[in-house]
Amino acid sequence: MLNRIRIGPRLMLAFALMSALVAGMGFIAVWKMESINANTQYFAINVVPSFRNLHQIALELGDVREYENRYVLADTAAEMDSLDVKIAESRRKIDVLFEDHLKEWISDLEDQGWLDRCRNSVNLHLQGWPALRELARQKLQRTGKGAVQSTAALEALKGSSTKTYDAAQDMMDKWWDYNVRLTEETTSEAAATYVNTRVLVLEILAGCVLLSVILAVLITRSIVQPLSSAVEVAQAAANGDLTVRPQVSGSDEVAQLLQALRQMNDGLSTIVSEVRNAGDSIATGSAQIASGNTDLSQRTEEQAASLEETSASMLEIRSSMVRNADSAQQSVQLANSTSHTAQQGGVAMQQVISSMREINAGAKKITDIISVIDGITFQINILALNAAVEA
Repeated sequence: MLNRIRIGPRLMLAFALMSALVAGMGFIAVWKMESINANTQYFAINVVPSFRNLHQIALELGDVREYENRYVLADTAAEMDSLDVKIAESRRKIDVLFEDHLKEWISDLEDQGWLDRCRNSVNLHLQGWPALRELARQKLQRTGKGAVQSTAALEALKGSSTKTYDAAQDMMDKWWDYNVRLTEETTSEAAATYVNTRVLVLEILAGCVLLSVILAVLITRSIVQPLSSAVEVAQAAANGDLTVRPQVSGSDEVAQLLQALRQMNDGLSTIVSEVRNAGDSIATGSAQIASGNTDLSQRTEEQAASLEETSASMLEIRSSMVRNADSAQQSVQLANSTSHTAQQGGVAMQQVISSMREINAGAKKITDIISVIDGITFQINILALNAAVEA
């Protein structure tokens, strides 16, 4: 399968797959980190300010209760007037704290329900303050009923006011407990997110490592094994063994190399066979040439002998022709002498002279023939010499 893909795209595919896995692991890690960061931000933006605000409401409510106690026990109008200002300020702060909590730090509908219940409970306690204040103010009037009135203010403070205050504090405690439970759930969720993220990242990391090992083994095997085959073929060819035929599969660069080596072996085998056949042909031709040279030498010797015989015959012919020319020359001389003595012989003598001229012309022709025979004899001698040299 892998050897059908070229080595370059194969490596790029492996690196791309590993990069995708790493990117996926990074994306999941960042996504989970966003969840953890959201929980952290929730703690910083909602949980901590919410607890601080609840604590501040409880403190302000406690201050109101303290001011109420001091108010009932106050002996002067100036002290009561000072406490009126403080109680009014604390009540204003409580309203502001409830409004801020409603706008900024409500976690869910149940949390809002607890806020409404706590606010109603606190307001119920604060609504009893005007009556308690009136009872506390009455003791400053110097009447005969002052002691009774002071006792009524204390009884109201310890009775209905304490009940509404305790109810408000109990409701605040329950709201606090609910926020503690929300905090614990958020903490547990953050811890679970951390654990899940760690497990998931470790699993992806293990998968990446395993996949990397598998890809490394497969790609290395797909490259090294064909290269080993190519090395074996090359070494065998270097040692003179052209019978090794590599198994070619796939279409990558290594497969093309093996195919080229196989074609090279086939080409070299063909060349070696042709060279061997040519060597055999050359050996046969050399034997035939040696035999032909022997026959040629014999024939040359025979021709040289024949040429020598022909040359000897031509020399004899030349000698005969020379003798004939001498005889003809003597006949001409005799004819000339006869011409001087037979000039008076008339017409008969003229005929003799004409005949003698014809004989003279034939003698010249004989001389030319002799010259030609000498040339032929010279050429025959040269041919005989050449034949002797070749032999």
